[in-house]
Order: sequence, then C-alpha cells, then structure tokens
Amino acid sequence: MSVNILILAAGASNRFKGCKQLATIQGKTMLEHTITRLSSLNKKIYVALGANKDSIMPHLNTSITTIACANWQLGMGHTIAQACEKINLEKSAILIALADQVLIPTSHYLALLQAQITYPNKIIVTTAGDKVMAPAIFPTQYVEQLKGLTGDKGAQKIIKNNLAQCHFVPCQKAQYDIDTQEDYQYLSNKIKNEMEPV
Repeated sequence: MSVNILILAAGASNRFKGCKQLATIQGKTMLEHTITRLSSLNKKIYVALGANKDSIMPHLNTSITTIACANWQLGMGHTIAQACEKINLEKSAILIALADQVLIPTSHYLALLQAQITYPNKIIVTTAGDKVMAPAIFPTQYVEQLKGLTGDKGAQKIIKNNLAQCHFVPCQKAQYDIDTQEDYQYLSNKIKNEMEPV
C-alpha cells in the first residue's frame, strides 16, 4: 500500500504570538524544516493550511501540494477531515505529521514506514513514555473515520478506540512541540546543540 503524507500547519499559533510556521529553525522556516525531513521519504506531501495561509504559501516549494482548510478554526479534527476529503486515499495509507514537532528525526519517520510495511492493516502510532501521539500512519480502512473527525483532539479518538489494532513505535523526541516562544527558544537551542542532521 502506498503512503501519502499530510503535514498539519493550519493553526493560528495564538500562544506563540506570531506565525510559528514561519519561525526559523536551522536557517529554514519551521514548516520547511519539517518538510525537509519528510521529503527524503520520497512520498507525496500535502500541507494543510488555514490561519496564515497567505503568509506561508510563498515560502513553500512548488512541489508541495497545499490544502486550504476553511474550517481550521474549529479544531485539528476538522482540519484532518477536510484535508482527507481532498486527498485520494482509496488505495493509500496516510501519514499524519505535525509541523511543530521539530525534533523528530527522519529515522523515526522511516521506522514508521517500515512498520507500515510489516503491519499494513494496523495504525502505526508514535509513543513517548505512556503517551500515544503523532506522527501516525492510518491505513485506508480508517479514512472514513478520519473524514468524520471534529474538534481539537485530532485523530487521538480513532487511535484510542482501536488500540488493539495499533502498532507502536517509540520516539521520545515526539513529546516536544512548539506552542510558545519559550518552547521555540528551548527547542531551537536543543537542535543547535545536538547538531541533529535532517
């Protein structure tokens, strides 16, 4: 089964007090930083945009397909649902990633894809400690559930309702995301100090 990639970057970044998708990470915008790590997987990449769409689009490579999500303000669930309506997932799984999980290395995305090959009918979920989170891969049989999502919780509901049908891949760095300026400064310094390769 083929895999498409959906990067969620539609939020208004209210707690960040600015457009966090355009904050600089290793000389790239945050969104470009995440796209760079995912691009080496050689999969079709879609980016779901919303609040800052007009500001973000000029910074994206023309090879990236953007999806304008009019209902982004209703929550991540609505964004995922609207994006999945616009992607042909009839014979494809979908890897859902977050633009602000900037510490996740390419090696983890590769591990998720390898697990998907081994367990093609399972949801492949990232874990950090006892928490389940994105990025995650959903096989095609869950597409209708993705299209029916609402609210702020994203695809967590689907994962938690189907734990027996999940395969878990640990990545402690997935627990870090950027919501505030303090998060941004901390993770920017962490990346710089670690010299994490993309």
